[in-house]
Amino acid sequence: MLDNIKISMVFFVVFGHLIEPLMLQNSTIKTVWVWIYIFHMPVFVMVAGMLSKAKYGYEFLLKQQKTILVPFLVFTIGYELFHFFLTGKVSGYGVHFQPYWILWFLISLFVWRLTLPIVLKLKFPILITICVALLAGYIDPIGRFMGISRTLYFLPFFIFGHTELPKFLSFMHTLNPSKFLLWGALVLSIFVTVNLQNFSHSWVLGSHAYKYVVGDVWYAGAYRLGLYMLSFFLSLTIIGLIPDKKLGVTSRGGNSLYIYVWHGFFVKGLIAVGLVGMIGSLPVYVSLWIFFLVAAGLTFVLSLEFVKERTEQYFLYPIKAYLMQTASG
Repeated sequence: MLDNIKISMVFFVVFGHLIEPLMLQNSTIKTVWVWIYIFHMPVFVMVAGMLSKAKYGYEFLLKQQKTILVPFLVFTIGYELFHFFLTGKVSGYGVHFQPYWILWFLISLFVWRLTLPIVLKLKFPILITICVALLAGYIDPIGRFMGISRTLYFLPFFIFGHTELPKFLSFMHTLNPSKFLLWGALVLSIFVTVNLQNFSHSWVLGSHAYKYVVGDVWYAGAYRLGLYMLSFFLSLTIIGLIPDKKLGVTSRGGNSLYIYVWHGFFVKGLIAVGLVGMIGSLPVYVSLWIFFLVAAGLTFVLSLEFVKERTEQYFLYPIKAYLMQTASG
């Protein structure tokens, strides 16, 4: 089932990034975008937490360097070069020492895995990490620098995924609750999102201090707490609706990392040539349907074994081999 979840969520990642440039131009697209962002990365992070082990030591650190830091460094260079090719200048991410756009997830995952054994020693790790994230929003310097804000914001989902998601999946498999109830919960979440028209989209990113989202007010943390509640509710509802059986796309979920790191080049390219804007000028439901199909196509192509093999062979393996040689030497 985890592969079904991963391929579903990475599709929503691609779809969300395709419609993001149009979000502020159309209320319907904004609603769809916000609704997607309420659950897609929380679910993705939960699965990452479930698949992570609370280990430490030299061998563990070396493995994390190979599987997380190497892709992060390689694709950071790739995206910066691509950005320079498109614009003729270095990106704001590089200037301000921020992970380039979508690559925040990799650096955050590295931190989450390294700190997991420590966090699990706390008596109430989920509650405490939520409190830390709520308080962090009041601290102005905690923002996009090195992805710190997002690392803290999504940490509760990672811990929940590690400690509670296996239990939830077992519960869903054993009791098999009515799909009617789950679809009802999904409709409820959509209704809530539709009524958040004045809701700043920055909330769901988790990358800003409250000061830059809602102003310097003491009750700002209550907004983030409410978003946490909605995100957990919707995320578990979505997980419950994803089929717990092998599908035609199930095997593709194992290649979700390659879809994630590559799709940004295509999205940036489509934006640069004006295709996203052109599609966005069509009637809103027509444009959403086209973006849906484009996202499905990109997800399918980038999930091919060919993409995985060539990425490892030409981009990642040379650096991984160097690390192994250095470690053994």
